Amino acid sequence: MQQFKQIATAATTINFYGFRPVGSDAVIATLTSMDNSNALLYSDSTTFYQNVYYPGNFKAITLTSGKAILYLNEQ
Repeated sequence: MQQFKQIATAATTINFYGFRPVGSDAVIATLTSMDNSNALLYSDSTTFYQNVYYPGNFKAITLTSGKAILYLNEQ
């Protein structure tokens, strides 16, 4: 069973395997992979585009603007 969580401008620590910005583009300040590496690579923040699905294996995200739906792993 697939589970979702919608977040707005906030920092969230939860295991998730992908996300999709909704309503507008989202600016993300931190995106942490399950291995504790920075998934934004060499940037302090990155704009992710509305209604585009971004897959991965993440455990933390901080939105500085916008909203996103997180696709949750089984907790």
